[in-house]
Amino acid sequence: MDPIVQQVLEGQHGLRIVRRIARGGFAEVFEARSSQSGISCALKVSLDPIEDDNPAIAKELENLQYLKALSGHPRIVVLMDVWTIGGYLVTRWELAPDEKARSLEDLLKHYQSEGQKGVPLEPLLRYMGETAEGIDFLNGQGIYHRDIKPANLLLFWDHVKIGDLGLAKFVGASMGSHSGAGTMGYLPPEAYRGQLTPTVDLYSLAATYLKLRTGREPFGQNPDEILQRQKNADPIMDGLSQAEAEVVRKALAPDPADRPQQGTQAWCRRL
Repeated sequence: MDPIVQQVLEGQHGLRIVRRIARGGFAEVFEARSSQSGISCALKVSLDPIEDDNPAIAKELENLQYLKALSGHPRIVVLMDVWTIGGYLVTRWELAPDEKARSLEDLLKHYQSEGQKGVPLEPLLRYMGETAEGIDFLNGQGIYHRDIKPANLLLFWDHVKIGDLGLAKFVGASMGSHSGAGTMGYLPPEAYRGQLTPTVDLYSLAATYLKLRTGREPFGQNPDEILQRQKNADPIMDGLSQAEAEVVRKALAPDPADRPQQGTQAWCRRL
């Protein structure tokens, strides 16, 4: 973190940096605590200064303010503040409280450490249903998340909230430098070509379900294998029943027109 950014966060906003949680292609994420209340939060700080005069950046800042206004939904992680400090973009989010399992990715690792392949079906279906509530809400507001995956589904007292909204794309709007972001094997094939369809988050949720259910990456780990399997509608479904696999396979169709069109909650009810 840039020293000036840290100085302003600590001096003007009363936040004490505790540790770095993660580093991605665009930003670092830190745990911080309020010096007054002691409540923890997550700070996402851009790796590089942003270009204030860039229209795409200005649009992104506008979109973040819009996301902040939507943060009251129970399935969406709260965006508390958006700042530009010393040229760096800083966003402040609520932080998942359980350090042992802050995400469904963490929860999967916990079950695997106990000898299970994946997350047990009963709680998993509930987590998927909660995620679907958040996805349908975002999509209904004209927003595609486009990076739904286990690590971005955060646990708050054993309930899911969708995190990492910094990658979200608004229908018909560009998010500038984030245009190529997302996670291979969870994005649908058309997204690799820069096309966003109404089923982009449904596809990612189905891939997420497979990872959490089987403990394996939904289309393998080698990039060539992933692309080929996605093209051929050949996800890895070890251990799924025939009926279950059929529902999942429809959501993972390479052609977006062949996927269910009634929303992710309707798909989860079928599941």
